Amino acid sequence: MDIADYSNGGPNHMEIGGKSPFNPQSLIVPPTQRDLQQMAFQGEVPADRYEIRERYRTGAHSVIYRAQDRETGRTVGIKKHLHYIPETDYAEEIRLAEDRFRREAQVLAKLKHPGIMQAYGYYFKPEDGISTPHLVMELIEQDSLEDSLKNGQTFNEHDAMQLVLSVGS
Repeated sequence: MDIADYSNGGPNHMEIGGKSPFNPQSLIVPPTQRDLQQMAFQGEVPADRYEIRERYRTGAHSVIYRAQDRETGRTVGIKKHLHYIPETDYAEEIRLAEDRFRREAQVLAKLKHPGIMQAYGYYFKPEDGISTPHLVMELIEQDSLEDSLKNGQTFNEHDAMQLVLSVGS
């Protein structure tokens, strides 16, 4: 094979008998019904469906755990909201806060963007007499921007601008 054979993109794009021996589209496998069900937002799910493996990240208002979905075998993130449900005996305030969390989870599930983790479901778990909301979501395992900066990573002007623009897109 000489250099002329690569003029149309390399040996995988050469025609043999009028047909290309390689079709990149043949690598695309459509999702099965089971795949679609696993990816779909399922609303409120039973808390015992997930096995918490470890604490993954901690923030000011939440803790994210790495967990295993016992039904699908998928590794997920579970975001436990802290201080979300008011510590009160007023049933109406608790009900309103739970309804607000349900609506937020449903809206999040409808958003599709590379910078937004996919929501799979949610549940409430009573802890110390308080109904604590948990959001089940895609787990993206990479350093946060904060971790990258603490580890000494620097960004040139172009990369910094791309990062800022990607947040708003």
